[in-house]
Amino acid sequence: MSRHVALALAGALVCAQADAQADAQPKPIQAALAEFMPEPGPLRLYSTSGEVAVSIPVSPRLELTDATLHLELTNSISLIKGRSHIVVVLNDRTLAQLPLNADQPEMAADVTLPIAQLKPGYNKLTLRVNQHYSTDECEDRSAPELWTEIDAQKSTVTLLGDYKPLNPRLSELGDIIDVKLWN
Repeated sequence: MSRHVALALAGALVCAQADAQADAQPKPIQAALAEFMPEPGPLRLYSTSGEVAVSIPVSPRLELTDATLHLELTNSISLIKGRSHIVVVLNDRTLAQLPLNADQPEMAADVTLPIAQLKPGYNKLTLRVNQHYSTDECEDRSAPELWTEIDAQKSTVTLLGDYKPLNPRLSELGDIIDVKLWN
């Protein structure tokens, strides 16, 4: 490594440390679910048991104090109340079951994401539906009226916390310049 490259990296580390220490007040960072998806657009869940997973990045530099998932969705008006719901799962742990209601097909809900469940790296957020349009045993699992659509632009993840103090070393450059910081 040339001396100029080493000096530039050292300067970047010092600047990053100064920026982190200037931000003493915890600030929420928020991102739409769409930012974690390979393609833009709503998340559509079809059939009696559809699901979709999104990877939520968490930087090892963050010391989290709170995390929230805000969901905005629309479901079919053909679904049976009491037999249709959406399940929120984080890293294979069920966090919430929210009823889907044909009488009120538009819904917004906030789900607390337990800090202990969020690990540095990528966290698997799964949204799973169980939806029915009939009480008969002979329900068509692929009926077109079995759908729920999650608005990936209006549905967000919000993290609140502090950045851990930096003791910059070149070996930790990956944690300082980290795509999991959301900015």
